[in-house]
Amino acid sequence: MVGGLLTADLARAEHPALQALPPVTHIASEVWTGLTHADGTGMAWDLLREVFNGVTEIQPHSMPYTRSVGLVLQGRQHAWIGSYLNEEPQALYPHWPFDADRLGALALRSKAITSLQALTGQRVGSLHGYRMDQYLPVLMRYQEFPRTTGVLNMLLRDRLDAYIDGMAEVGEILATAKPESAAQLQVHEVAQVPLYVAFADTQEGHALRDYYDQRMAQLYAEGVIKQVYQRWDWPYAPFVKVVPQGD
Repeated sequence: MVGGLLTADLARAEHPALQALPPVTHIASEVWTGLTHADGTGMAWDLLREVFNGVTEIQPHSMPYTRSVGLVLQGRQHAWIGSYLNEEPQALYPHWPFDADRLGALALRSKAITSLQALTGQRVGSLHGYRMDQYLPVLMRYQEFPRTTGVLNMLLRDRLDAYIDGMAEVGEILATAKPESAAQLQVHEVAQVPLYVAFADTQEGHALRDYYDQRMAQLYAEGVIKQVYQRWDWPYAPFVKVVPQGD
């Protein structure tokens, strides 16, 4: 760690434009399988280390999503992971996404919810703070839950038509169902929404956001982003679909 800080200090000393970057960058994220593990491993953590390698040390902080957003808006963290574009007006958003959220709908097979349009008019739930109704272009009867406990029972008892989350997350919920219940349920990918690292609206946040965009363009051209995805066996196609037009 000490060696990394010294390298970052030397880089800032040699390049005045980097002096606005903090020596340690604190980034908050919910724990997502394969993406942001609590031990600091995961595709997103590796990608951010590639982006900021040699100029600032990435310090991961694992916490619920709504808390991560709140701490960044209060200026107590530099950024959070997994935001939709312009989700929070007080945050700074880069030009480059880092991934696409592959959203899955968990529902009874009898409901035949196999596409985004099939959610129209349906009772759709998601986790508190996700606000899926703002990003999915269909009219739903939308509600949010503080936790996923009870979602399976609501679906099986026809009190909810579909539950929306990332494909991995809805798959994990389905895996907890008893075999006879799981046989009644299915998961279908219904949308892909670009995901961003959202930065605090501070001097350091501005510097981090600008440097992030500069490095993401460079790493994409060099094929480094694809290598990080391959290292984690993470679907790369969604990212290709959401890179800025012309790239």
